[in-house]
Amino acid sequence: MSYLKTLKVDALKIDRAFIQDMLANANERALVEAIINLAHIFKLSVIAEGVESLEHGIVLMRYGCNIAQGYGIAKPMPSHLVIPWGKSFLPHPNWALWADAKWGEQDFPVLMAEHDHISWVENILIEINSPSSTPDLNQIKTHHKCRFGQWYYSHGIKNYHHLTSFKMIEPIHEEIHRIGNTIFKYKLENDMESVGKYIKILLELKDQVLALLKELQQSIIT
Repeated sequence: MSYLKTLKVDALKIDRAFIQDMLANANERALVEAIINLAHIFKLSVIAEGVESLEHGIVLMRYGCNIAQGYGIAKPMPSHLVIPWGKSFLPHPNWALWADAKWGEQDFPVLMAEHDHISWVENILIEINSPSSTPDLNQIKTHHKCRFGQWYYSHGIKNYHHLTSFKMIEPIHEEIHRIGNTIFKYKLENDMESVGKYIKILLELKDQVLALLKELQQSIIT
């Protein structure tokens, strides 16, 4: 605190160590929010380091941090490419959607639901392409037990059960798990042609869930 009062600085950077776990850890989010508020008290601009996803950016904007760096924006590049990149850069629509929205901590899980859904599908693809993988079968077999399912049947159903977009997600999510099980069945049989066929279906279903989550988010913040 004393240093912040006396140092001749005009900006405070939040180290990536504070940012990287904030999505999964409420205590980390509270700490990041406290750092941002502290910077505002001392009239310092605040920069977040290690922003690697859309969700990181959304939460930081909600807490009042509008300057960030990280792979979620761009990977390192040669200096001569920076200006062309800057001229062509367009923020992800989700950032525009949530930037000025009045949403509370109770709505945070719906942001993470999208993140968890994408991660689940990505993990399926990684495990299919890894000959020595040992997948968590509970996460695949039962649509209630994956992280997305845990959100859907707890916080989600409690808060959004009346919304059409929320109700439409359930049968697609169940089908995604059925397809996931089918993919691993064919992998065990070494039928990679069928694996490829069902992966394509899985990706199409993933996009349907993401579209419905987008509608759900718009319903929440409008």
